[in-house]
Formats: sequence, C-alpha cells, structure tokens
Amino acid sequence: MNIIVKILSPILSAIVLGILLTSGSEYFLSALWVSLPVFIVIGTLFSVTIDYKLDKRKLNNKFNKYLISFGLYGLGGMVIITVFSLIQGSISEISLLPILLLGAVPGLIYFHISLLLTTLLKRIAN
Repeated sequence: MNIIVKILSPILSAIVLGILLTSGSEYFLSALWVSLPVFIVIGTLFSVTIDYKLDKRKLNNKFNKYLISFGLYGLGGMVIITVFSLIQGSISEISLLPILLLGAVPGLIYFHISLLLTTLLKRIAN
C-alpha cells in the first residue's frame, strides 16, 4: 500500500501544482512537465527519508507527527527551490522571501496528498 502512495503522490502533486500555478491557462502542460520529474525524483526520495526518520522516532501522538512532518516537508520544499534558484543564478537578497514561501507550497502539497492517499487506502483496505 505504501508503494502505491509513493507512486501516486508525486503525480497528483505535480497536477495540483500545475493547476495552481497556471490557473487553467495553456501553460498547464509546461508546468506539469517541469514539476513532475522534480516531484518524482527529489520529492519521493525526500518523502522516503522523512518517513524513515519519523518511523525510527516512534512518535505516538499523531498530532505531533503531523506538525513535525508539516514543518519538514515545508522546509524541504524551501531547500529544494533555493538550490534550484542558486543553480540557475536567479536568486538575490530581495527575492529570497518569495522564493522560500513558494518553495514551501510544493512540499506541503506533496505532504497533504500523501497523507490523503494513505488515509483513503487504509479505509479502502478495511
């Protein structure tokens, strides 16, 4: 069941992000093709790492696990977008805050879609 979540989460996240970024314009496919590989490769690796680290901590309180995951996925999105901006040379001191805020959005979309899929698959299995 976890593998299904790990396969569907990046695909659905890229679709949702493409819709949010383009608002249904003709650039949707461009946004999808740019974000899909990032979600599949980096997002999935990051998600597996976070899940592994949190499972090792054995957090009993679901709310605490949610808050920690929320923060880590948001932070991960910020780090990823900052690295891409540095590689492109398109980062400056003035544009840092918007880049960080925009970086958190894809990470949080991925996290919540993954959470939703996990919940739905558990309900279907029972």
